[in-house]
Amino acid sequence: MGIEPVLLMHIFLHRKAEKQKTKDMRKMERCRGFTIIELFVVLSVMVIISSIILVKHGEFQANLLLRSIAYEVALTIRQAQVYGLGIKEYQGISDPILAFQIGYGVHFETATPDTFFLFADLDNDRIYVAANDAIVESLRLLGGNTIVDLCAGADVNVGCGRSSLDIVYERPDPEAHISGANGTATIRIRSVYAKERVVSATITGQILVQ
Repeated sequence: MGIEPVLLMHIFLHRKAEKQKTKDMRKMERCRGFTIIELFVVLSVMVIISSIILVKHGEFQANLLLRSIAYEVALTIRQAQVYGLGIKEYQGISDPILAFQIGYGVHFETATPDTFFLFADLDNDRIYVAANDAIVESLRLLGGNTIVDLCAGADVNVGCGRSSLDIVYERPDPEAHISGANGTATIRIRSVYAKERVVSATITGQILVQ
């Protein structure tokens, strides 16, 4: 009879120890680290997500740059309009009367798709001729953006496929002089992501970015 309490106590302690061992093992399982496969999966997901974010960010930045360049082209055309109709003095002519009678324009060429320039129409023929006219400001399209098409016709995107285009303003005529057309000049600009913006200038003086 004296042995039974000892035996029962031994059994109780043994079961308690087993329960504590099981509890500790479960706790260790919950606290265990990642396996190599799990780490590989997590890293792969992170790389994919990072790549998508970088690509989208690059495309977003390119679209912002394309928009900025399109407005720069439009502002340059507007500047030629202000110079030509506002009687800006051309410093390269000594005659004070002739210096105020110069027209100004913007010249585009598909042969140099990342460059365009504001010029003074010194011979008053309303087109740019390198031997006779003077470049006032040369501008470049940055970030891989290029001029992909030039049009001159009755409306936007009409008469496309031109190799060059001139938009000239001169007093006293308030209308734009568009080389080869009597309607609208269109400049199509494309980014490295194949997104496009269109700048148009009408003979009535409107300049739009689409």
